[in-house]
Amino acid sequence: MFAQQLKSPGVDVCCPVCQGDSTGAFTSSRGHDVNRCDEPECGHLFVAHPMERQGVELEEMSTAQVAASAKTLKAEFSERNMRLISYWEQRGFLPTGAKVLDFGSSVGHIVQSLATRRPDLEIQCIEASAPSRDYLTSVGLDVVAGIDEVADRFDAVLFVEVIEHVPDPVGVLSELRRKLKPGGQIFVTTPCGELRSGNRKTRAYDQEEHIHFFTERSLQAACRKAGLQPIRFEFVSALYPLPSGTIEKVAARAKHSASRLRAGLEGHRHLVGFTSA
Repeated sequence: MFAQQLKSPGVDVCCPVCQGDSTGAFTSSRGHDVNRCDEPECGHLFVAHPMERQGVELEEMSTAQVAASAKTLKAEFSERNMRLISYWEQRGFLPTGAKVLDFGSSVGHIVQSLATRRPDLEIQCIEASAPSRDYLTSVGLDVVAGIDEVADRFDAVLFVEVIEHVPDPVGVLSELRRKLKPGGQIFVTTPCGELRSGNRKTRAYDQEEHIHFFTERSLQAACRKAGLQPIRFEFVSALYPLPSGTIEKVAARAKHSASRLRAGLEGHRHLVGFTSA
């Protein structure tokens, strides 16, 4: 089975989103005990007792390994990144000369694509990993270790596949809200931990480093708690690389269309959208 039910409830742990009570719900495919918030308006799923440093990469790479990983990801996601940037531009997310904050840049393949396509943008990266910071600096990006080192305010904030890793998601969202200029937006993405039907066969549980498994409801609760506007969830096909062959591309686009329709019926398997102050 994808997830085994616990034989008995886990120790009660305060929900990291709404601070309500929670109860042990199941054991993930990675073997971590997952709690569910008891509050009906939240219902957040999270690792009850994460291991030390579980939310980050458990084995930090060397700078050379970061560079090698960046090279691989740039090749894999180059076409995808350009489509994603086009989507942002169509949505008015990247006005001319905008200040952009990328929170949790990792190896930086998205911001490198962004800097190449949009040299008018002023990009600031935040990355906790020292080897990744060294690499990002070596390719000409402005990078700091934490949000407390950033004095500017921003037109656009990228929060891509990060919120599921941080111990205090509401605290981070609150900090990002304070870094927005008037009219600024945050683009948030994270795997969905449970569909509206209760189906948990999603990619949220694939990585050992994930400690939060947001649902549509709990991510909205987190934004609300942080003083942000509700997210309008979207299926964004530009997030997913297209195959190289023509026939394969047609099949992939048909699959994306089916996924968009399914998201409207049963909920989004990947939570994606914009929020603002």
